[in-house]
Amino acid sequence: MRRVRRNLPGAGAICGAFRPGINRSLIFLRDLARNRLESEAADGRGQHDGRTMAAGLAMALTVLVQHANRPLRQGVATALEAAGMVVRQSRDGSEGLALLQAQPMDAILTGINMRRICGFSFIQAVRKQPGLRDIPILVMAVSATPELKARARQAGAAGWLPQPFDHARLVETLRIVVASGGG
Repeated sequence: MRRVRRNLPGAGAICGAFRPGINRSLIFLRDLARNRLESEAADGRGQHDGRTMAAGLAMALTVLVQHANRPLRQGVATALEAAGMVVRQSRDGSEGLALLQAQPMDAILTGINMRRICGFSFIQAVRKQPGLRDIPILVMAVSATPELKARARQAGAAGWLPQPFDHARLVETLRIVVASGGG
C-alpha cells in the first residue's frame, strides 16, 4: 500500500491510504449524488434549486454509529457531530435495532464483530423491516477482504469503510451515500 494525497473532492481514499477500487467508488458515489440532485432540480421534484451539490448535501443527518470498540465508536461520533450531524451510539446489533425502533435514522455505520447480534445479522434484520430497509448502511471494519465485502453487500450494506478513518473523508462519504439514496 502506498500513501497518496489528493485534493479532488470525493477522489481521495477514506483512510488516507490508496486501495484499488476505493477512489473509483467515491468518484462513482459523488457523481451519482450529483446526477440525482441535478435531475431532481430539473424535474422540480427536489428541493434543490440549481445550487451546488455541496449545498444539497449540507443537510443535518441523524446517524446510528454502532461498534463494539468504544473509543472507535466515540471518535467517529465526535467527527460526525462536529460536522453538524446528530449521532446515536450502540455497542451491538441488539441495541442498534432498539434505537432504530425508537427514532428514525438517515444512515447507519456498523461494525461486524459485536456481541449478541453481529453486523451481518444486524444488516439483514434492518433490511427485513419495511420502514428501515431504505436506510443506507456502511460497514466499518479493519479487514477488507473481498469475501467480507461480498458478504456485507449480500446482507444489504451500501458500502465498506476501512479503518483507520480519515474523519473528513468519512463525513464526505456518508453525505454522498445518503444523498444518492444508497439504501
